Amino acid sequence: MARIIYKTHVSLNGLIEMPGDPADWVIVDEELFRYSNNLERQVGGYLWGRGMYENNQALWSATDTQSMEAYVVEYMQIWKQIPAI
Repeated sequence: MARIIYKTHVSLNGLIEMPGDPADWVIVDEELFRYSNNLERQVGGYLWGRGMYENNQALWSATDTQSMEAYVVEYMQIWKQIPAI
């Protein structure tokens, strides 16, 4: 039987998002991407809401990989291979 896993970035004090502010409390660096890449390789599919689906489709389909770090491109390649509904 398949498992459903919920994943999000959360600060140590439980912060997920602040109204009107960018997520500047999370450090998006190579270490975080490598960790996420290893998790994403185990994913069999994504179950997203409409907003998340549309946002990711628009973001990754129009992205110029020439200006990206290799670990970000690796994430994008992993992400594009995983079915999303």
